[in-house]
Amino acid sequence: MVPSTFIKLASLPTSAHGKIDRAALPKPTAENQLNDDPFEAPQSEIEQWLASFLTGLLGVPRVSRGDNFFNLGGIR
Repeated sequence: MVPSTFIKLASLPTSAHGKIDRAALPKPTAENQLNDDPFEAPQSEIEQWLASFLTGLLGVPRVSRGDNFFNLGGIR
């Protein structure tokens, strides 16, 4: 079981009893996600249109050629 997303935190939120408070964990956003994938810009006119469309539809800052629709936040 490997997490699909890693986010950067200064420290883990804890409850009054010192346990990790999972409800207080922040949601992944474009600003706090750790991303090791290199960005590959869309090349053709169709890829550029599709990247622009997905950027607006999914609310992500950019779409790389190798990005997965579902990993970007698309639902089935």
